[in-house]
Amino acid sequence: MIDYYLGMIDEKRLYAGADDTDPKTRSEQLCEANFYTGELKLLKNAPNEARPLLRAAQKDCPPTFYESHGASAELKRLRF
Repeated sequence: MIDYYLGMIDEKRLYAGADDTDPKTRSEQLCEANFYTGELKLLKNAPNEARPLLRAAQKDCPPTFYESHGASAELKRLRF
């Protein structure tokens, strides 16, 4: 995520890095990738690109993950 935020890797490489042979790990990393990619798109004033990523994070992140709650909060904020 840090390399993505710093512009050292692109989105395609970020998602490739989230791919793991363990399904649980892959799911958790995809959750984080969706949330933080959505957040960066919001920072770049691209809410229409951020919404589907945040919805995916809200839907797929385990309820114990901060990203799940963060995605819900951002989606509520974007409705206004």
